[in-house]
Amino acid sequence: MLDLIEPKDDHAQRIREIFAVRCEHDAWEPEARVCVTSTTSLKDPKHCKAKLSTDQRDALERDIAGADKLRAGKWKSPACDRYKQLIEKLASCDKLPQQSRDALKDGFDAMIKGWENAGEMPEEARKAMEDACTQGSDALTQAVTDLCGW
Repeated sequence: MLDLIEPKDDHAQRIREIFAVRCEHDAWEPEARVCVTSTTSLKDPKHCKAKLSTDQRDALERDIAGADKLRAGKWKSPACDRYKQLIEKLASCDKLPQQSRDALKDGFDAMIKGWENAGEMPEEARKAMEDACTQGSDALTQAVTDLCGW
């Protein structure tokens, strides 16, 4: 994916990361994966999105739109996106009590409010936020992988 996007700047890196995260998180079918990895030019599209389910396509397009907003001046973090995706995925884990799922979602929603002006924060603050998301994702994955069957 990165080879197809010019210039190879932070935005291109984010788009590449979005494709990788969505592919893994949403468990794209092999046909969609092969389509994306075999695309050699954005001028000659293979219509790979059509090989995704509606939910997979919507998630991909939502995340790409978020990256485009960042390019326009809003901050976005792949690590925090992953954390958000894990929180969203918990909604389908009936083995985790609803009260726990709600508390995790509420806590994450509170974090999001703090990110509204992240693009204007010092780099160290954004790095701390990204580290917190990575730690949250790691802890959440470790805590619920076996329980939820991920």
